[in-house]
Amino acid sequence: MKDDVQNVRTYLQMHTSTLNVRLAIESLDMTFTNNAQNEIHQELLVQKLTDAQLGIQEVQRGMMSQEEERKNEKKRRILDWLSLTTMHDKQQDTYSRHQESTGEWLLESSEFLNWLESEDSNPILWCPGHPGAAIEWDEGEDPPEDLDSNNLLDPESLVDVCGGLAIIEPLEKGFTGLHLVAFLGIPYLALKLLETGAQVDIRDKNGRTPLYWAAAGGHVEIASLLLQNGAEVNSKDSNDKTPLHTAAGKGYEAVARLLLENGAEVNSQNSDSDIPLLAAVRAKHEGVANILLKYNAGVNLQNRHEVAPLHWAAMSGREGLVSTLLRHGAQVDIRSRGGDTALIIAARSKREKIIPLLLKAGASRDLVNEEGKTALMIAQERGCDGAAQILTSWEA
Repeated sequence: MKDDVQNVRTYLQMHTSTLNVRLAIESLDMTFTNNAQNEIHQELLVQKLTDAQLGIQEVQRGMMSQEEERKNEKKRRILDWLSLTTMHDKQQDTYSRHQESTGEWLLESSEFLNWLESEDSNPILWCPGHPGAAIEWDEGEDPPEDLDSNNLLDPESLVDVCGGLAIIEPLEKGFTGLHLVAFLGIPYLALKLLETGAQVDIRDKNGRTPLYWAAAGGHVEIASLLLQNGAEVNSKDSNDKTPLHTAAGKGYEAVARLLLENGAEVNSQNSDSDIPLLAAVRAKHEGVANILLKYNAGVNLQNRHEVAPLHWAAMSGREGLVSTLLRHGAQVDIRSRGGDTALIIAARSKREKIIPLLLKAGASRDLVNEEGKTALMIAQERGCDGAAQILTSWEA
């Protein structure tokens, strides 16, 4: 296979213009088959030939050579992928999203050259297809919340491009094919990788396993598949985050439930001593919070900053979350570092609707923080007249 790719690479470098014209001809053939637009076809073809400054003989030689290459299906798939020309309607959307010179980037990349020159009998090549997206993915600690999956290869392209080239081994920074398909949610590829020997708990540069990325992507089927194949449900990354932490923080109820059913530690703490419940409340995911509480999450457990779930709920202004936590036994006057109570935090955050809930649950209006300030004093300082009125007039 390496020899095939080497030959294709050499050919591309020698006959770039010829290749583009040949591919353009194929594209035009497909576009204008069985229609009456032959004149337009000819005009476009002549224009492409003029722009490329190619003679008819060179085009013919290129066409003959390309016909030989097309006989080999593996080579054809490589050519289809590297081409900057839209080959047919099925590929049109994928090619429209390619960054300029993606094929050139691959051919000149150190990863490709090292793979091509490797003496290893089983070398591995990862083919991201979209350099910018892949670089951002690989360099980032977490994928962006608004990650556009359209900037990554679709499952069909992953199979076509990487099927014959990649058996997936760790990249320089540890991200593997199993990590990728776990996050994207492609069960049949995950299963194929596992069947061909992929390590189910292999870690990336941040210590994250494929199960972590399946949880981060909200993919129940992938997570279930990994667990069935022995994935460690409580694996921790370099920040001591577990798959349950990320599922809770992103609001993926089904994934959180699956992990808990398979033995996930509901009160596992990360490097900041955050438990999954705190992650869910901080991100305002009431549904996940309810699930965690049903599994006996520590409603009053505080992190190393002495922040409890109720503090975050009060600051967020989510009445449902505050009520849920109080109903499950949250201490209404629990203090954070600095002596703030949930009532003080609600006043500072101008969460007028939260204040009555806390007062009804028995919150003290007289408690002061380390600055010697009550909730009423803070509300008045911040010009929150509504909160001040509630605090002043409230009758237990």
